[in-house]
Amino acid sequence: MIDISIVIPTYNRLWSLPNAVQSCLSTAAKVEVIVVDNGSTDGTWEWLSQQAGIRAIRMDNWGKDWAIVEALKVAEGEYVRFLDSDDWLAEGANDAQLRLARGSAADV
Repeated sequence: MIDISIVIPTYNRLWSLPNAVQSCLSTAAKVEVIVVDNGSTDGTWEWLSQQAGIRAIRMDNWGKDWAIVEALKVAEGEYVRFLDSDDWLAEGANDAQLRLARGSAADV
């Protein structure tokens, strides 16, 4: 069972995407990282294609909302979190928030 599906929509953010993805992995929780390339032209898709352990989806540039919808179609986690491709998670954030979510029986 996957604890957290982390959805990262991206468009031409190869300059920050690797750090965003890496920040998702410092966790004891079982996570899946789903990155939706929303029509990037900066080499994002080529980079994603070479990454093991990332669920990568490529689509035309329809906008962030559509990218999130596509990711949610394949997300398998108990919880879903959203992360912009130019943001990073603090170490331990996934574990702490998962404990809080489960401890309070959060459904959102």
